[in-house]
Amino acid sequence: MRTAPLVDVLIDDVTWACATRARRAEWRQTISELIEEGGFEAAEPDPLRAYVTVHRDGIALALHGPRGQQVGRLELPQAVIAPLLREYMAIITEMLRTGGGPASPRLEALDIAKRLTHDDAAELLQQHFHDVRPDQATARRLFTLLVELTHDTTKLGPLPRSY
Repeated sequence: MRTAPLVDVLIDDVTWACATRARRAEWRQTISELIEEGGFEAAEPDPLRAYVTVHRDGIALALHGPRGQQVGRLELPQAVIAPLLREYMAIITEMLRTGGGPASPRLEALDIAKRLTHDDAAELLQQHFHDVRPDQATARRLFTLLVELTHDTTKLGPLPRSY
């Protein structure tokens, strides 16, 4: 297997059209980071384009090669991804509620929980991909995009930083 770079990520038209300007800007930033650092283990190292569809029953992501052929797919039923999305958002909400400075033990514990949940979600994504597999960093960034697509994180405000 070789590393195939990600060169584009498109969001389904309905999700994109229903989003505010702020949400689309947030998605563009996450997509930019995905493209900058994203990679998939694939049979061929051809550049890949991702098409993300958010629907009532879950989330789908199709990866296409340079000639438009589908080379990989992710199907995440709502029942599979929802528990991790809820857990992640609950941690973020608690971090915002807790506040405090960077030396806050509670904030540090929540930050560790957030990172662990993010890692669990990345592992779940890796397991559900068909024919290709994102590396750990790519899977983490994909989860970030899925959080942003399913929750309006622009209304949360900045997270307190813990070190």
